[in-house]
Amino acid sequence: MPGDTLKDYEDHKKNVVNLIERAGDMFGGVDERIDWAIPRILNTLEDVRTIKAALAAIEWPDGGTIMPVQKEQIPFAATLAIGQTLRMTEEMHIGGTIKQVSIHWPGGCQNLVDVAVGHYLIRFCPREGYLALDDVTPTYLFNEPVENNEGIWVEMRNRDGFFAHTISVTVTVEGLR
Repeated sequence: MPGDTLKDYEDHKKNVVNLIERAGDMFGGVDERIDWAIPRILNTLEDVRTIKAALAAIEWPDGGTIMPVQKEQIPFAATLAIGQTLRMTEEMHIGGTIKQVSIHWPGGCQNLVDVAVGHYLIRFCPREGYLALDDVTPTYLFNEPVENNEGIWVEMRNRDGFFAHTISVTVTVEGLR
């Protein structure tokens, strides 16, 4: 509908609401303002009805059930002693897709703290070897399928011969409830 902007409304008010109504009480010209707003509200309602009808007409593959997506963030964190290697596993309670892995290496790691992430028998971050950085928190994006009740694991090892380091990893999984 033309005239849906605030400027159009102000022009409508100037042209339709007379001077006496503008000078009157605070409710003067309300009927003209309502006359301007009601058609726009009704058009919006009609648009909503059209969208609802279009959605209802779609033939969903499973007969119409839309399953909500659940997003789960699985945190792993550990302080690694000098020369320590640690593997932590968390069992998944949803099947779905691993969407991202965020790893935090604090300052001072100097590329001496290795991290690898996987699930079940599959290493996917990285596919081979380890990641080792310093003073960064990168996020890696994936579309790695994971089954319900499958273990997601993080392996960390501290190759620093002088200091312990605290590393954290967050694995984000999206799946159906």
